[in-house]
Amino acid sequence: MSAKLLVSVLLAAPVASKAACECKTTPESPNQQPADESEGKAYVGADFGYGCKEHDAQSDFCKEATDTAFGQPNDWCLNEWCIVDPETCDQKVRGVSYTLASDDFFSYEACNPEFAGNGWVGYCKNCEAPFTDSFCTCGGLEGCKCIESTMQQVPSDETPGKAYVGEAEAYGYGCMAHDAGHGSCKGAANTADGEANDWCLDAYCIVNPLTCNLKTRAVSYSLNAGDFFSYETCNASFTGNSWVGFCKNCEAPFSDSFCTCGGLEGCKCIESTMQQVPSDETPGKAYVGVAEAYGYGCMAHDAGHGSCEDAANTSDGEANDWCLDAYCIVNASTCNLMTRALSYSLDAGDFFSYETCDDGFRGNSWVGFCRTCEAPYSDNSFCTGECEKPSPTAPPGSCRNPVRISREMAMMHKAKRCE
Repeated sequence: MSAKLLVSVLLAAPVASKAACECKTTPESPNQQPADESEGKAYVGADFGYGCKEHDAQSDFCKEATDTAFGQPNDWCLNEWCIVDPETCDQKVRGVSYTLASDDFFSYEACNPEFAGNGWVGYCKNCEAPFTDSFCTCGGLEGCKCIESTMQQVPSDETPGKAYVGEAEAYGYGCMAHDAGHGSCKGAANTADGEANDWCLDAYCIVNPLTCNLKTRAVSYSLNAGDFFSYETCNASFTGNSWVGFCKNCEAPFSDSFCTCGGLEGCKCIESTMQQVPSDETPGKAYVGVAEAYGYGCMAHDAGHGSCEDAANTSDGEANDWCLDAYCIVNASTCNLMTRALSYSLDAGDFFSYETCDDGFRGNSWVGFCRTCEAPYSDNSFCTGECEKPSPTAPPGSCRNPVRISREMAMMHKAKRCE
């Protein structure tokens, strides 16, 4: 927006006895001056900003603007606002940088108690405390914008810990740590990254799951079954949390989002998003260095890549059945299952397990189909040996090791659908 530049500032909480936001009295001899000699600021007059008026409507920019209806980018052109005292105003205020006076702050809410936001300050009630009743930008990354709304929510049930959902101004709408200090997060001390309640302090917002290019989850605390949210869209540097997980092993096309790493008790997957380096320059291994985090988190990491790219013999018992099997990198020294070195990554400390990602795993052509592993893995892992291989044709509707893959990949490999 080129018409005026406002600087948002975080101010101290207003005096407790005040519960209003009144316009400053116009001085007897107002003498406002433009902040500089820029042509776009020439419209700033002597009483600019004082009293509730459409102060920007006379700017050259707003005179030519056509998208000024509510909800359009320049709807703010026709909104009234005034200069207020930031020490007594109970609404969020912004600095007016078009005037020379550095202590000019303004508010739209002071002039219109029914103000519903605009394209300049935003349409969500997600401002920082204590200004939760004011409007700020909803936020969200390109491709997954937060839904613009101030609808008051209803809790999904009458559990006491969810009551705050119906008390919040607009639970879930706009990037904000909506759960901080409420419900199970109230008084929670284990909120550091990687701890059980680290999600309490993470910002998220409700998004459109049909258009968002990030993985979304249902908002389990609100009654609206159509509410889906994302942490990633509110923080481009998000590194996962204990609610959604710490691995980039989500199903396609959300490989850049975070999901639970997985793994059975006794052999959990290592939590990491480190980008790997191929073990050598063999063309068929190049994808290892392109993948978000090859090997980390339960996932069919090789499906559709390298020798698996065009493989058709991926049914149980066939040569490339391992292509569609999920596995993850684990700690070989603590895992209670048989582990193997991950031969496609450069890190010699990478060991993996198929069994930990599927408690119904029955072996494959990479590790074998027999219970012939050395102790103590003879009863819980598969190795090569003399035993009967599974039939390539599985019973209709059965699933040995279900994994989520894209429709295109499923068609290419003629993968069966699990019922």
